[in-house]
Amino acid sequence: MIDLRSQRSSIVPSVISLASLWLLFFHIGTNNLRFLMTKDSADSNEKTEENSEVRFFCPSTGIISQGFRRRQHEGLDIAGAIGTPIYAAVSGVVLRAGWEDTGLGNAVNIQHPDGRVTVYGHNQKVLVRTGQRVNQGQMIAKMGSTGNSSGPHLHFEVYQQNTAINPIGYCKDLPLTSMPTKSGRKEK
Repeated sequence: MIDLRSQRSSIVPSVISLASLWLLFFHIGTNNLRFLMTKDSADSNEKTEENSEVRFFCPSTGIISQGFRRRQHEGLDIAGAIGTPIYAAVSGVVLRAGWEDTGLGNAVNIQHPDGRVTVYGHNQKVLVRTGQRVNQGQMIAKMGSTGNSSGPHLHFEVYQQNTAINPIGYCKDLPLTSMPTKSGRKEK
């Protein structure tokens, strides 16, 4: 099996401009930057990528600025520069592409062969259309700040049988900002 992460890393620029970093710090706050996730930040009974037979990978580069919280924030926010490429986490068919009134702004929803659906929100530009087949690692959008968004980031959701799954397992290699604990308070 081909490791698309290593191929994608040669395509994605690994250097973020100083202006982009300034925007990123402004978005998440320099006091909140932390590159360790506490073990209490995710419920132990939440499903993650380890429960999967299909190999997904993280759809973009950046810093995880907001974690998954069931019924409160059913996705993962990956902050980065406007225009950062967003890739299909796994192959599938685009269910919906374009503006969503749910607060996600320009979004892409992809149905995967194993029944999962992935959602990519707040995009600056959508590069695919409804009904289109996409391959794992194919660029589907560019990161933006559309809809209910306070700065440039990708909001990434994964659903299995209409139930949100914590996507942190797909993005283990990304640095993290401080994450809320089970009590809802951020670690310092």
